[in-house]
Amino acid sequence: MIIKLAWKNIWRNPTRSLVVIVAIILGLWAGSFIQSFYYGAIDQRVNDVIKTEISHLQMHHPRFNEDFNIAYSIKDPEALLDSINKMNQVKAVSQRSIATAVISSAAGSAGIKVFGVFPKQEEKITDIKNKIMEGHYFENSGRTPILISQKTAKKLKLALRSKLVLTFTHLNGDIISAAFRVNGIYKTANAQYDQANVFVLANDLNKLAGISNSAHEIAVLLKSNDDLQMVKKSLQRQNPDLLVETWLEIVPLMKHAVEMMDRTLAIFIFIILLAVMFGIVNTMLMSILERYRELGILMAIGMNKVRVFYLISAETIFLSMIGTPIGLFFGFLTIQYFKVNGINMGVFSEAFANIGYSSIIFPRLDFINYLRITFQVFFVSIFAAFYPALKALSLKPIDAIRKI
Repeated sequence: MIIKLAWKNIWRNPTRSLVVIVAIILGLWAGSFIQSFYYGAIDQRVNDVIKTEISHLQMHHPRFNEDFNIAYSIKDPEALLDSINKMNQVKAVSQRSIATAVISSAAGSAGIKVFGVFPKQEEKITDIKNKIMEGHYFENSGRTPILISQKTAKKLKLALRSKLVLTFTHLNGDIISAAFRVNGIYKTANAQYDQANVFVLANDLNKLAGISNSAHEIAVLLKSNDDLQMVKKSLQRQNPDLLVETWLEIVPLMKHAVEMMDRTLAIFIFIILLAVMFGIVNTMLMSILERYRELGILMAIGMNKVRVFYLISAETIFLSMIGTPIGLFFGFLTIQYFKVNGINMGVFSEAFANIGYSSIIFPRLDFINYLRITFQVFFVSIFAAFYPALKALSLKPIDAIRKI
């Protein structure tokens, strides 16, 4: 009886009920979409950090990161690479030589980090090869080829086949300069990364810097990020004289950014749920005011206060039960569409690039998030029913029956 009464009561004034239902639908659609946009942006940033900039793990001489002194190198890196490749969790591994240098052209100069890479190894670790906008990776290259970013090319007025000079420190402490020719120009989603890094062949850099059979960095790409800590502990145990770091330790700001955005998202969802709650409370209060005499008569003929409370609660839950699945369904359709086609934020591409985010976002929302939203709305509905129900329970049957 209470269920039937509750269902009929919410349709006594269909316009008012529909306004609340539509508000719930729009709130849940917006909330689910905002969450998916946030998770999609974070996923892409993490993916760029791992597949373009850092990899899952890096190994260095313990003192190398202090000032990037090329003397602090990893000896016999080939044997270390063979050992790491035998681990089941490892997808690929690459060795790199690193030098800090000054890059110069006729238009100016800038500080830069030079990565000496072995192309066949590096293309399995990073996707820089796929980021080439002009020219080639290291295929069909002449002597001393170099890959520079669009940002660097623009700043130093360089083009394909242009010559530039790198000045850095030799192993013995001498300052040396060497000419390189631009073989390719790349662009990633991170403008700061682009303006700070160039790539040359490891053999060229090692020969010029006076280092042989050594490397400064070992980059390790895993099959799954879930194995991160386990592989780190294993590598650190096997190589106690080296520093093993995960991408979270190398880029701690990324972890802080995720935590901060989680809090921001939680506040945003709370505001949406609060708005939904007040909409429900307002509707139910208006409904109770219109039905004062009816509720008084029901209580006078024997309906106890517990059943009145159940009646008001059921009406509130019905409003939420109608709006919640529809809102989540529209959110799901929107997310699925943009998950395939992406959201092009090209208007803000430069601003996004400056903070390291891609201008095309692919939203993502897991089933557990839909379930969490459903439970949140359900509990908000229960909470929203309390005040209107207490208002109904406070009335006196005699006064309510006489009310005009």
